[in-house]
Amino acid sequence: MATPADLSAATLLAMADEDIPAAFSSTLMVLSAPTLQDFPRIVRYVDFDARTFDWERALEEGRTWSDGERKLVKVAATLWGSDSATLREAISLDAANLKRLLAAIEVHEGWKTLRDALRDTQDE
Repeated sequence: MATPADLSAATLLAMADEDIPAAFSSTLMVLSAPTLQDFPRIVRYVDFDARTFDWERALEEGRTWSDGERKLVKVAATLWGSDSATLREAISLDAANLKRLLAAIEVHEGWKTLRDALRDTQDE
């Protein structure tokens, strides 16, 4: 899978028909939040071919980002399987980002497809 130029909703929709593990697509969904639209900064830590992330480097660099950006990256890392974010951090996200996280959890658990979850968060 080629590294996309951005992680917009359109890019994720194009990926929605591919055979992508739920953990990977749900984590990308959090990382594609409008708050993180400076995607070139995030894309350095995503290996699209191996479908994994370099959380150590992302979280280290994230120390210089805004509080909201840092929380989203920590929550994405936690969704992937690390213990980076606390529940308090997750529920302190603003309404649009919390809605995106909840939709990503539905994808992660197999309750919704990526396409349906993206549609549910379109009004961000």
